[in-house]
Amino acid sequence: MTKVSFKDVKTVLIDEHTALMSGDFDALERVTIRKERMALHMDELDLSAADIREIRSLSEKSARLLAVVSHAVTEARIYLAERHNPPDTHAYAANGTRQKLSDTSGTLAQKA
Repeated sequence: MTKVSFKDVKTVLIDEHTALMSGDFDALERVTIRKERMALHMDELDLSAADIREIRSLSEKSARLLAVVSHAVTEARIYLAERHNPPDTHAYAANGTRQKLSDTSGTLAQKA
């Protein structure tokens, strides 16, 4: 890629937004590679003030969405870690003693 146009930049930013909205991380990786290549030639662009505003708007929109997606992935990791190691559950027996309940999550009951 040697010549970059405003249309190319806009297309990449729209593709990035689409990949983020759909959770398509493979497509997002491809878009990132395209953006990196394109960034090397950004100084060749002759942009109007309106073009710059549109690129800025699309970039900021993607940045906000990326922050939300990143936060969601972090929260999902925390949730999955907690599900993998759930806290101990206790109950009171008929005699009033506190007893740990056996962990049955993720296990199959073996029947005779």
